Amino acid sequence: MIKYSPIKFRELNEYCTPQGPDINSAKPVEFSLAGSKIRFLAPKHKTQYSSAENVTPVGHYSIDNDSSRRFSHGVVDQDSWRFIPLCNRSWSFYGPWFVGAIAELNMSVSVIMPSEHDESTSFFNPRVFEFSISKYLEARYKSDISFGGAEWIAPVNWQPSQGLPATGVTFDVVPNAETDNSGKYMKYFLMPVGDSQILEFSFGLDQIMPGNLNDKDEMIDRSSMDALVKNIIASINIDLSKEAILQQDLALEGMQNKDLVSEFPPIKFTTDEQDAEWNEYLKLHGSKALA
Repeated sequence: MIKYSPIKFRELNEYCTPQGPDINSAKPVEFSLAGSKIRFLAPKHKTQYSSAENVTPVGHYSIDNDSSRRFSHGVVDQDSWRFIPLCNRSWSFYGPWFVGAIAELNMSVSVIMPSEHDESTSFFNPRVFEFSISKYLEARYKSDISFGGAEWIAPVNWQPSQGLPATGVTFDVVPNAETDNSGKYMKYFLMPVGDSQILEFSFGLDQIMPGNLNDKDEMIDRSSMDALVKNIIASINIDLSKEAILQQDLALEGMQNKDLVSEFPPIKFTTDEQDAEWNEYLKLHGSKALA
């Protein structure tokens, strides 16, 4: 439609909901992880950025540590976690009447695992899984501090998943507007697929304009991107291998409560010293942090 053309002749000057692909255009993506079969729906890779990587998984993947990679420098603290890349796609979302692309949604699918794992524990145990998520979020986001203030709020909108063979969870990681973090709004789906391996779907919702999250939300609605994310996650189907099922049975043996917690408040990423620094910064610069 011309109304949502990729051609840009003018700037966005009013609030709008960008339009992009939806689940109706999605095709099945299928692969296996150490015998566990994974299937989900996702639209064809279609983005304005030629540099955006398009990776479609094919066939069978091992999920042992020898198959994993180090995260790029600065992504994870002290190489405490590793990953196996499986799938990457991006989709541009367009504004009305020759405004061009004003939002971008990226999806990355990986297997993540700690660099060192206690062999006596299993991620199929919900308490171990919850703890591992907190350690993973700390490794990814705890070091991002501005004048003592945490740049990220995580997890937010914690919601255990239903209808899957193992307990998964969705949650968000939100750029802290108080520190003027201009990063993407992140959404995650995590589910154990082995004693020390987690299947991760991560989505970056990028509103393409300067400013913090509050500034962006005043101009660009995230709902169309959010709807596609929810539909992709809802389409995920997993058949665990016999080995994974055995691992899960052993991990859950004798447990009374096999569910994930219904609420998981945001992690405190800062120390008392950083809190004091942040409070002093606010006294000097007002309630809004970074200009």
